[in-house]
Amino acid sequence: MQSVKFLPLICVLALLVGCTGGEKGVSGEFQLLQFLLSGKQDVPRNRDLEFIFTAAVDPDQDLAERLKIQNVDTTGFGNDFSRAIGIYVCNGETVTFRPQLPEERNRSDAGFKAFGSYHVYLKAGPDALRSMTGDPIPTQQELLFGTSEYFEDIDPTQPPRALRFTAYDPVADTEIDLSRLDPRSLELALLDSNDLLSATDAGGAPAPRAIEPGAGGAPDYPTPWEFRLYLSEPLDPQRITRSTVQMLEIRNDALTGATTTDAGHFGNPVDYQVPITREMVQQFDAAGGYELYIKITAQQTLVDDARYRLVFSGDILGLDYRKSFVGENGLTGDGQTGIGLGGIYEEAGGLGYTTEFLVYDRPVISGSFTVTYNWWPENIDPEYGYTLPDNVWNDPNWEDHPLMNTALWDPSFDPGHAV
Repeated sequence: MQSVKFLPLICVLALLVGCTGGEKGVSGEFQLLQFLLSGKQDVPRNRDLEFIFTAAVDPDQDLAERLKIQNVDTTGFGNDFSRAIGIYVCNGETVTFRPQLPEERNRSDAGFKAFGSYHVYLKAGPDALRSMTGDPIPTQQELLFGTSEYFEDIDPTQPPRALRFTAYDPVADTEIDLSRLDPRSLELALLDSNDLLSATDAGGAPAPRAIEPGAGGAPDYPTPWEFRLYLSEPLDPQRITRSTVQMLEIRNDALTGATTTDAGHFGNPVDYQVPITREMVQQFDAAGGYELYIKITAQQTLVDDARYRLVFSGDILGLDYRKSFVGENGLTGDGQTGIGLGGIYEEAGGLGYTTEFLVYDRPVISGSFTVTYNWWPENIDPEYGYTLPDNVWNDPNWEDHPLMNTALWDPSFDPGHAV
């Protein structure tokens, strides 16, 4: 899915609200049962708001209007009576408001403003919030809470972790997994080009760490690749900078052929920093879960037959960006740093993430076969896969016949031809 900024709140409700059934409260009256943050101050700016009712809430209504959350602070912090920005997720008797996470470096696009004074308006009357059985809230309520300057760590027991690294083709809307083969970042450069090309996935299927020079296909490659490092929890967008995220061309002539390389071949060293743009994407998926990744876009077509390295520094911090958390909230790899006598062990925070991949162009399709296979009338030998003349020994060009047995044809043997 392409990276997009958050739509206005009212536009995303229909897509992102889902609800399951529940029973009506024993009192026979639909009402708010619990909102634990009512009256609280210094609420972190990424804290979910959870409202529990006496019966299942009907998702087919304007929750943004009937459970409105608005900043009414008038103390000079720039309040404009703006609505909180985020999504409502309905699950039976529980409605959860998830505030938008910041993507701008100054964090100004966060769902809650800093030092805000927020009022929750629970509507009654003709436009009241209603239950699945149609019962309305009988009495309007106004609940208050205040926000702090800070964000909280959603997983305080772990630092932010890299989950996987991909190349995204915006034309074909496809992703290629380029996650590092060896989780030990200091040893990653020991993988030769053949290792990257012959890589497989967990099921043993081919999964080379390689892409074409540009996204969209030959011959023009009009759209640059977009690279994504998916994360376990939100990061501070202020720390996604030129010093913490870098893309390097480290080898040219990394392949000995269009799609092959000799074992042990690395190519020639290159010292070149690729110009890129860097963005922090922190949004919700259709189920209300986090979709978090650092987006890197190369500002030039990548070089054919080259090897690239992307480096994410351990100085990148979690969204709880207070300086005392340096070293604990630093970006790590995938949780594995080495193999000892006791097996793989976890790494500490702040080590960063590094991955390498190859860039090469597929061979040009130079010819084609028109293939039909009916071995009896067309005399195609089922063992060799070629059309055989009546007398092979008297026909020196018998291999040039244009018919083949596709069951025996191996594209890797002759990648320059299409069938």
